[in-house]
Amino acid sequence: MFWPRLQQVDRIWRGKIEEYAEVVQTGRTHLQTALPVTVGLWLACLHHRFNDSANSAYRLAIKVPGKFTGAVGTSAALFAMLGSKDAKQAQTTLMKYLGLRAVKYTTQICPPEDTARFYLSWCFFSGALGNPG
Repeated sequence: MFWPRLQQVDRIWRGKIEEYAEVVQTGRTHLQTALPVTVGLWLACLHHRFNDSANSAYRLAIKVPGKFTGAVGTSAALFAMLGSKDAKQAQTTLMKYLGLRAVKYTTQICPPEDTARFYLSWCFFSGALGNPG
């Protein structure tokens, strides 16, 4: 999962904020020079956006659904091969292994809303990561 990597980036980023807390740079406002700020302040503002986006992506990742119930959602093939009890256990085991919550009711595809929200959160996340460069 992505969370351990984001925590690593968070620790590095916090270190850079402290490292550059006293380094003065030109402030900017609407593409104009403004009062001086520190590099640490600038990094802290970006870090806040990063942290907010990372936490949002993490919360939404937990809601991404999965299914292992066949093409139309009835588990007919699993029931035929494994029997009722083992078919249900197969989905439970696979979803646990993948770190996904099993959808209670589904047909051909899982409901897409939670997955779409998760991917959209990464679009916002990319904005926070795009500024330091």
